[in-house]
Amino acid sequence: MKILNLAVNYKIKYEDTFTEDEVIKAKAELTKSYIDYAVSAQYKDGLTSQFRRVYAKISEKIANALEDKTFVVNLEVSEVKFIREAFLDDKTKFPATISEYVVTLEDAILGL
Repeated sequence: MKILNLAVNYKIKYEDTFTEDEVIKAKAELTKSYIDYAVSAQYKDGLTSQFRRVYAKISEKIANALEDKTFVVNLEVSEVKFIREAFLDDKTKFPATISEYVVTLEDAILGL
């Protein structure tokens, strides 16, 4: 098992009106969005049965971590591999303006 902290430090400046809990939640939701985007970009034509099952497990774990406000996900080796491949595939293209944030998440994923 590998542990992914969803509240990645993207070094985004949040308004002073945000509480620390709101900032952590926002970071975790951003991580979820980037993972969803990477998977959708890599698998534009959809997922095969095997990959659907892997991604469904990952999505469920992330949803539970957001709902429970733990913001930590325990991933199986196959799930880590799936996410890594989604980010590192040449078909996965993120907008240039968010490259700094995506690379921060990539580094966290590669560190698992």
